[in-house]
Amino acid sequence: MSTKLKSTTDKVSMTRFWGGVKGTSVQLTVKRNPNKERFTADMFFDSIAVNREQARTLAADLLAFANANEVEDI
Repeated sequence: MSTKLKSTTDKVSMTRFWGGVKGTSVQLTVKRNPNKERFTADMFFDSIAVNREQARTLAADLLAFANANEVEDI
């Protein structure tokens, strides 16, 4: 079973779901880029799914970017 979560980010939807061995996870979905070549299975949306630990580290990375404190991976 999945649950849609409220997102304050325009044009990004969040869905919480049971990720099996990974545990509770969240999927972030945005409308796809129509100029990017795709296969039938992914013709409409782009998405990533992360568990709680991954979401925590991703949130820290995104906050660093939002505060102009991101670190380049060279």
